[in-house]
Amino acid sequence: MNKENIIKIKEGKLFPFFLVATAYAFMLVLLLMCLEVFELEYDVVKIINSCGSRCKLGILLTLLIFGFFTFAQSGITFNTIEKKYKNYFLFYFFLRFGKWKSYEDYPFVAVIKSTQATLVGKNNYYSIVLLNKSHLKKISIKKYPTREEANNKLKVWAENLNVETTHFKPQGGIIL
Repeated sequence: MNKENIIKIKEGKLFPFFLVATAYAFMLVLLLMCLEVFELEYDVVKIINSCGSRCKLGILLTLLIFGFFTFAQSGITFNTIEKKYKNYFLFYFFLRFGKWKSYEDYPFVAVIKSTQATLVGKNNYYSIVLLNKSHLKKISIKKYPTREEANNKLKVWAENLNVETTHFKPQGGIIL
């Protein structure tokens, strides 16, 4: 596999911000407790040190679990020669999981408007997507904050993936 035929797009964190921020806070508290930085009234560090290896193993497992929430990311990789893509999940910066699938049945690329619910409202963005012939199935490639930016990148994606540009017009049925 030649590296110039591989396109990698990192989408970002797998979990929402508030969950990641909470995981960071818990990890920091646990690490400080393990490093005996706190001198608490209840002396939690002495309690942890006296509880033995099971308790320390529990703290280590908790750190690993919160680390999972903190460092998990998602993305998509394209192999343009074999016309395959892989949605992947990246854990702890090096564990990458995903399965290669063909995108030969997706001959078009288009821009569609999408909305994402957040804690404070809604976020509108514009996605470049691969579409099948009936436009009922799609593969999300990349999100852009404005329609203009997405439209500017549309032809580049079409050339890179060797597909045609089109307008999103589903032909009956349920959109997947």
